[in-house]
Amino acid sequence: SLAVFLGSIIPALVYGFFVLGILRLNPSPTPEAVGGLFLSPLLLRLLGGFGLVAIWTSYFVIGRNVRDNLKFDLKISRTLAVMIPLFLPLVLYAFGFRGFFEVVSLAGGLFLALEGIFVLAIWQRAFPKNGWRALLPLLYIVFLCALGYQVFTLVARI
Repeated sequence: SLAVFLGSIIPALVYGFFVLGILRLNPSPTPEAVGGLFLSPLLLRLLGGFGLVAIWTSYFVIGRNVRDNLKFDLKISRTLAVMIPLFLPLVLYAFGFRGFFEVVSLAGGLFLALEGIFVLAIWQRAFPKNGWRALLPLLYIVFLCALGYQVFTLVARI
């Protein structure tokens, strides 16, 4: 149970510090940021392709986890549980989110926040008498704030 708690909180803190550090270094990256590397167009396309594959593979894993959470935890039909993570990015695109990274970031943020809430609920049921339960409200608040931020971003954009 301590491993589950630490395995949840430590990566969240590390990612948070990473994001804050990147935003502190350069809050608004310019399109010319990669152009100054003096790389050939072929190499830039290859690196871009690797970047897309990296994003797709992480989204694939997250989408699969969300599908399983929707199906097994929330008892949503298999078809709908498959369609939600599969088509949410396309729906966001149809609502005017034209930037690839913007769509993947928003959809991924929604899915990760929901997954964190689901994992906490599962842990709560699996370990009903654990001493770390006192920290559950704080962790729920963290994931609910993340979910709220993603929903606010979505609503503000539409």
